Amino acid sequence: MIAFFDLASCIDLTGWALVHSLWQFALLMLVALVLQCALQRCAAATRYWTLLATMCATVVAPVATWGLLFTNPPAAWQRLGAPSHLS
Repeated sequence: MIAFFDLASCIDLTGWALVHSLWQFALLMLVALVLQCALQRCAAATRYWTLLATMCATVVAPVATWGLLFTNPPAAWQRLGAPSHLS
């Protein structure tokens, strides 16, 4: 039997991924700031690639968080009666 995707749980997962993205973005930008200060005397290309890698990480972080929440739901969700595919 095919398991149908629950839209309500998808919205919950997306909401939590957005909440987690706030601290993830702040942490990534702090790392980028420290790296930019450390690489101040390096070539501009090095600083450019460092910031580009940080921006790519800001795209990957929420997607990875959503995937982790989907495959490994927190234990609290199981106690609250999460949908069957989340528990």
